Amino acid sequence: TIVAVAVDESWAKLDEFFARHPDLADLRNQTILLLDPGGEIASKFGSSRFPETFLINTEGLIDNKLVGAQPWGNPQIEPYLQRLRTTSYSP
Repeated sequence: TIVAVAVDESWAKLDEFFARHPDLADLRNQTILLLDPGGEIASKFGSSRFPETFLINTEGLIDNKLVGAQPWGNPQIEPYLQRLRTTSYSP
């Protein structure tokens, strides 16, 4: 499951983003979107640079943290994620 947290002030900013990127329409429909205008969630996760990706395991623990844009549309992303699942994140 993908949960995306936006630190924007309103849903309008997200709507504008997806309007500029129609190729992400499927992703938007398959993602849980949360709005965090006060940055509370970002603060709790120690986020300082955006975008950041946290891979959370079935136990609810962070396995990996990726900083910066990732090539999610690349066909090799699935083998990459499989390899990440075999390692653990240590802050």
